[in-house]
Amino acid sequence: MNFIESGVKNLQFSIGTAKLACAFCSQTSVSFDVQFGSQYGWVEVHFPCQGHIKVQLRAALPDEALEPSRIQELVCGFYSG
Repeated sequence: MNFIESGVKNLQFSIGTAKLACAFCSQTSVSFDVQFGSQYGWVEVHFPCQGHIKVQLRAALPDEALEPSRIQELVCGFYSG
């Protein structure tokens, strides 16, 4: 997968109450600014990874987004695309 060729640079979408917008994009990685109401964080997606790990997600999110149900909603939102 090539994130640049797939047009991710201009991507904006919502997952539950979170609003995401692409902040940075390379061929194999993308970083999103994430807004939860008036608070902000970020999520990075790295693909492809070595070995049995197919994708890595890394994030810094505000406290209100750290409830297990919201984390699950965010992760599942990325996988269901």
